[in-house]
Formats: sequence, C-alpha cells, structure tokens
Amino acid sequence: MTKPISKKFKTKTREQRVDLDGLVTMAENLPAPGIVGRIIKTGRRQLFVGVERVRGQLVPVVFAIGGAA
Repeated sequence: MTKPISKKFKTKTREQRVDLDGLVTMAENLPAPGIVGRIIKTGRRQLFVGVERVRGQLVPVVFAIGGAA
C-alpha cells in the first residue's frame, strides 16, 4: 500500500487519528472470528472504532460507549 489509511475523529480537545491499516492487519491475523479496535474519548462519551472479522470478511465497527449516543 502506498500510504496508511487513517480516519480522523474530532474530539473536544483535539483530533485523534485511527490507523485503519493497522487495525485491518490485526483483524486479518486473528486466529478466530473477533474484533480489534481502539477507544476514542470524545467529550463526555467514548467511541469504539474497530474492525470485526466475520466469516472471513472484515467489517468496520463503531460503537458509542457510555453517555448519550
């Protein structure tokens, strides 16, 4: 790949980047179906941004954790 894909998430204090290429690589190397990701704090709530491996396919996942979704 030419350059790593990253996604910006605007938080109250600063922009946080998530290295999606790294997450995809980790998800591909999972021994069993599972999920890998990072937790990002945005003001009052947290976001979980990750990649899930389901039946050999990779699916992007975003959850809101706590606070008002």
